[in-house]
Amino acid sequence: MVWLLIIGAAILILIFQAELKRGAARHERFERDFKAVFESIKNIGHHEIAEPLASSMNEALHYEYMEKVNTEFRNKFPRMSQSQAALYWREIQRYLLMASIFKSMEMFSPKVDELWHTMLNHQDEYQQFCKDFAGCEIFHHPKTEPVYKPFERTFFDFCYVQLFSIDNSSLSVWGPFFKEGIGQVYFNEFINEDLSYLKNKYMRNQANLETIRVFETFVSKIKNSKMEDAADWKNLYRYNNDASYAYFFFAQTDDCNYQIHCRHIFGDDSLTHSHHSHHEGLSGHHGDTGHGGSHFGWDSSCSSCTSCSSCSSS
Repeated sequence: MVWLLIIGAAILILIFQAELKRGAARHERFERDFKAVFESIKNIGHHEIAEPLASSMNEALHYEYMEKVNTEFRNKFPRMSQSQAALYWREIQRYLLMASIFKSMEMFSPKVDELWHTMLNHQDEYQQFCKDFAGCEIFHHPKTEPVYKPFERTFFDFCYVQLFSIDNSSLSVWGPFFKEGIGQVYFNEFINEDLSYLKNKYMRNQANLETIRVFETFVSKIKNSKMEDAADWKNLYRYNNDASYAYFFFAQTDDCNYQIHCRHIFGDDSLTHSHHSHHEGLSGHHGDTGHGGSHFGWDSSCSSCTSCSSCSSS
């Protein structure tokens, strides 16, 4: 009986040692994978107006911090490739850039949110990153369950398309853009209201000079949008995946058939409502700050729902 116990204990020790070796080998592989893609991960595919903040983020996100987070994130999803993880890195950086500009910005991807959680596990590094990047912490507020927020999702799309390229990878993470309407209320508001009003309503408090300039450029781009420029949206999108001109064109035309031509950009289920949709008569994305959404290979049932968290910044 004693010998059986000894043999059993020896087997358990061998299994434990083998698991440790596998874990160490996996950790080393994750480190090598991340090192190989690190430089490309820092390229978030932003438009020119976001360049100042994208550069600040590049300087604030350090390799050692990102590598630790990346390894933990992949350990949570062992079947995830580094190329998939790199995509979530692109989108969390895009999201945090938007969150650094606007008072409230919802999260619509559980996997991106999970990467954010993993960043927060290293509290000191996260706080230092936020300080170096945005001048203050971007707070993460957990929520108990997903909430359907069509207006907030439309505002997310409205901001995203002005700041970043949209490609198949974007759609795989966030799902279709403008599924809940084209955001005519937001477009008209940014066209017609003065800068001070828009700053007071939409720009985060205590924004640093860099953020203020990006917000002002964001507003200027919308106010100066011209129908004749937007009409060339196909060539502009083909050149650099800039879908903002396609958005401007649709927001300023009554051609309901136009949505057919845009679906390959914004997603098959996008623009299912015209820009006179019943959603467009309402505005209220500041009523409750939160995040949520879809996942790699998006789920249409939740692409307009917040996930289990929200953010704010001072």
